[in-house]
Amino acid sequence: MENLTLELLKQKIISVENTDISINLKKIIAYPYLINQLVKLVNERCKTLEITNILGYNLVSKHIASILSFSSNIPILILNQKRLVEGSFTDDNKTILIVDKLETGKSVLNLLSILYANKVYVEYIISIYDTNITKFTDKKLISILSYNYITSLLDKKNLLTENFDTQLKQKLNRLISIKNSKVGYNCKLTNIKDIVREVDNISKKIVVLKICSSKIENFTLNYGIALRKLANTYNFLIIDDLGTYNLDHLNINNYKWADIITTYNPNIISNGVNFILINDKNSDNINRNFVGVIGNKSSNTQGIKICNDISNVDDLKKINTKNYNIIMIDSNFINEKIINYVNK
Repeated sequence: MENLTLELLKQKIISVENTDISINLKKIIAYPYLINQLVKLVNERCKTLEITNILGYNLVSKHIASILSFSSNIPILILNQKRLVEGSFTDDNKTILIVDKLETGKSVLNLLSILYANKVYVEYIISIYDTNITKFTDKKLISILSYNYITSLLDKKNLLTENFDTQLKQKLNRLISIKNSKVGYNCKLTNIKDIVREVDNISKKIVVLKICSSKIENFTLNYGIALRKLANTYNFLIIDDLGTYNLDHLNINNYKWADIITTYNPNIISNGVNFILINDKNSDNINRNFVGVIGNKSSNTQGIKICNDISNVDDLKKINTKNYNIIMIDSNFINEKIINYVNK
């Protein structure tokens, strides 16, 4: 795997720009020896799987599926332009789906529904490249190359052009790129049903949801789990705006559904919690244990930068949106026009 990854980098199929990594799998078709290495890796993952059919969806995946079909005697299936499946399969088929790249997962979920309508039952999904953003809870996902593996290898080999920040910031940067948005939604609603409805309406445009669980009516752990499922489905991070000062009276196990918890204490001991500092005291030296800072005042953080909550046009005009990773908009101010203005 290491040799393949380094060779993909050498042939510029994997490219590194600042703190982000991209991969152009279409280029790999020009290198049969790299295709053969991928086929070998996919075949190794498939050896012990109980499958009856194989289906490749994208350019490289179709190529690999064809080779595996011939070499392993596994009947191949093809999805035609009319969204009908061609090939031989039984009603109790167990199909493996191969895709080139897994990003938000929405296109794959749509594909799964089409295949299901054709009575093709996908048991496993093999992703040639996984961005490590989406997790399929009801399917067994097998990743050949992954963002986390590649960054870890390149870091070990000192091949990164810059030091990578926290994994959370990496994930956020990818969400911003994929969704073409840097909007955060500061939801002040207090009824969980209202929150779910509003998030469902605006989910495609946001990359961060900020709520305060202590202000939600009759909040329970099940509510947090429900919010986590929304975040996994629509691809955004969750900030619980507890503003805690210490962990003395906080059972952190009840807050694992949140990606980040806010704090006012610049000296808090994180104990593995992803704290973000509400910088209301113009502190320049930010504890590196923090994943970032909320506030309009300057700081030297290398983590996530989020502006203060914006609730009107004047607030929005006062800030330079380019200075922040996330522009946090209040629920009473957010609308399509404001979102477009932030993302222009």
